[in-house]
Amino acid sequence: MARCGGIVVAALVALLGCTNDYDGLLAGAASGAGAASASSGGSASSGGASSSGGPGGAGGPGPASGSSSASAGGAGGSGPGGSGGEAPCTVAALHDTFTGNTVGPSWEEALTNGGDVRVHADKLKVHPSGIGHSRAEIQSVDMVNFHDCSMHVMLVSAFSDGYPAAAYMKTLVDPSEETGTWLRIGVSEGSIFFEVRDGGTQGTNTFITYQPEEHIWLRIRELAGHTYFETSPDKGAWTLQLDATTPGFASSVRANLGGSSYDSSTEDPGEAHFDDFNE
Repeated sequence: MARCGGIVVAALVALLGCTNDYDGLLAGAASGAGAASASSGGSASSGGASSSGGPGGAGGPGPASGSSSASAGGAGGSGPGGSGGEAPCTVAALHDTFTGNTVGPSWEEALTNGGDVRVHADKLKVHPSGIGHSRAEIQSVDMVNFHDCSMHVMLVSAFSDGYPAAAYMKTLVDPSEETGTWLRIGVSEGSIFFEVRDGGTQGTNTFITYQPEEHIWLRIRELAGHTYFETSPDKGAWTLQLDATTPGFASSVRANLGGSSYDSSTEDPGEAHFDDFNE
């Protein structure tokens, strides 16, 4: 009698692939004034998306034909959603070319002692008075998180040399605080300065001779616990002027542009002009 034997072979192949692409991570910048920096502005980090619960499991098989009882299908599985990521960089959404005749709705004025701000000829023009300490500023209506953030502006013209006044871009905590809690780049009386100030206490800072043709663009950016103060003639190549440890208050600040005269000022400093905030 002839016999035929069959051989059944089962094979299971599992393939698992995972790819991570971390774009935008910058190498650590060298500290100190004047270091060349070719980095682009830090991009806004988006909040992590919450993951949804797992899909329900498939129902169990039905009863065999003729069975006296029916088995229920398996219940669908459930799973909690994943937690959200860090709060996004909200200042990155604030842009302004200062067209028209009024300050945009994302800004509010901050004026003291006769200071004035206006939008004219596609420029933001700030004019502190010559009456004691006068401020002429605009600031973001909303508080912003400045971690992993960047903001920049074109300083078209500063106040004339010899006038006790400063034109600047800064982040600040309390607009009414005269002593100052801020990150700031400013130009005053022939110098450009870069500073961290917390509750009136001067932190890391430096200043150099202001060169209008070289220091047209001002940028403050934060990355991984460091705050970088930079300048550029063309918004292409940036020069690092100061590398400072990011202070704790950076998580809740307002963006601010403007100018102020000093307490001892008795002269009208004229106007400083800005353009293209975060453009």
